[in-house]
Amino acid sequence: MNTAGSVGFGGYALAEPFRLNVTRYAVSPPNWPKGLRLRVVVIADIHVCEPWMSLERVRQIVARTNALAPDIVLLPGDFVASHRISKMSGFVPHDEWARA
Repeated sequence: MNTAGSVGFGGYALAEPFRLNVTRYAVSPPNWPKGLRLRVVVIADIHVCEPWMSLERVRQIVARTNALAPDIVLLPGDFVASHRISKMSGFVPHDEWARA
């Protein structure tokens, strides 16, 4: 990979946690009752660690999720960073991010 590509990819990796995308899908399963709506929100891959995905950022995601008024929230995983990204990154205790 060339230098520009390395810098670009590295920049994406550092900026990606600050994006908050909401993608909406309208799904119509076979035999689904007409008029029955189910709003599902999926939150995945938050990789909580300071300073990139702080407790404050988790709280912002929760607030945005609640504003969508979901019927159910699915949390498929990857809640914490599995390794230190740099000397600047820090572990956030599970009970703290779970409470948020």
